[in-house]
Amino acid sequence: MAFLIALSVQESDTTQHFSLTKLPTFSVASVVVLVALSYLVGMVLTGVSFVWDLLFLGLVSTSKGLRGICNQTNDSKFYGESAIDNWKTITAAMDTVSARDPEAGRTLAKTLAEVALCENLLTALFVLIALGMAYPETLFFSPGCHAILLTVLGVALVVAVFFRGVMFLGRVSSIYTPIQGGIADAQRRAT
Repeated sequence: MAFLIALSVQESDTTQHFSLTKLPTFSVASVVVLVALSYLVGMVLTGVSFVWDLLFLGLVSTSKGLRGICNQTNDSKFYGESAIDNWKTITAAMDTVSARDPEAGRTLAKTLAEVALCENLLTALFVLIALGMAYPETLFFSPGCHAILLTVLGVALVVAVFFRGVMFLGRVSSIYTPIQGGIADAQRRAT
């Protein structure tokens, strides 16, 4: 919702600072529309934010140190030829976990939602910066005047995306590995 509010609020004409008197007034209907539009913006941003997943998975798959942080071994089956293959393997592992332990599957889904939220916030920041540069008179801030704030916010969001990604991969690995071992043991006993 903050993304849409940022698009609708303008800077004061006399100062370069945000003015609370310029905030739009909201009726119940406009709040409902704002919530619905926020949902749609979130869905669109999620479609664009996969770029952060690909970058993160590419980083993790090429760095032994990051694999260790993510609780991955060098021979982990989570890493294929490309980031897309890695993502397919991770989602298959999530499906296996969900089938064997629904509670653990819900935990992984919530963790993945946290990653998506952080990625969406980072993408929205870049969209707001781009819109502010293209149409500086229409937003409540101009990126040039708030460069330090936007830089700090951008760095914080990059750290959040990285941290949540590490937590997600670590959880997938720590939950999936014992389940995978149990499946392999059951298959050996069956033969």
